[in-house]
Amino acid sequence: MAPSMLELPPALAPSPLARPEGRKWVGRAVWALVILAVAALFTVGGAQPADPYLATSRVPEFDEGTLKVLVAAQGSSTPVAEHCALLATTAAQHAKGLMTRRDLAGYAAMAFRWAEDVDVLFYNRNVPMALSVAWFDKEGRWLGSRDLEPCPDMDGCPTIAAPSDFRYAVEVEKGGLSRLGLGPGSQIAVTNGC
Repeated sequence: MAPSMLELPPALAPSPLARPEGRKWVGRAVWALVILAVAALFTVGGAQPADPYLATSRVPEFDEGTLKVLVAAQGSSTPVAEHCALLATTAAQHAKGLMTRRDLAGYAAMAFRWAEDVDVLFYNRNVPMALSVAWFDKEGRWLGSRDLEPCPDMDGCPTIAAPSDFRYAVEVEKGGLSRLGLGPGSQIAVTNGC
């Protein structure tokens, strides 16, 4: 009998993956990929800063800190609270403050912290917004506050002084201290990170 033109070629040898040994190899390869994927996730997460709260803020050259209102101002209806603030802890940050800023970039305040008591003067040179400044002693207790009007980038801007040596200062847009619960009788703490 003559072969028909419609005959199919002889059966191909079974695929190596169809054998039991091949299926074990595929299973091992899948598990290896799963383990690599999990390891990659941990590696990416491990690439974050050791303390992510010390990462830089939305404002270059400054850190973020938490302004904790431990005791609200006398007669304040504002409850004890925590606010995310710009944090100035170095001499360069203290000197720059809010210069050239038209707002607080979404932060509740700028908190200044010194390692020891100081008596530095504050001024509003090259800050295009009016500010209220409050000072606090080493325990974070209220010492007083004053307002500062904008002053161009020039010598001779008015300065203000705290009533006594202080450890912390808080700057907000003019009139904003009471919104944070700050005023006579209030007490704060300033920590790193928001």
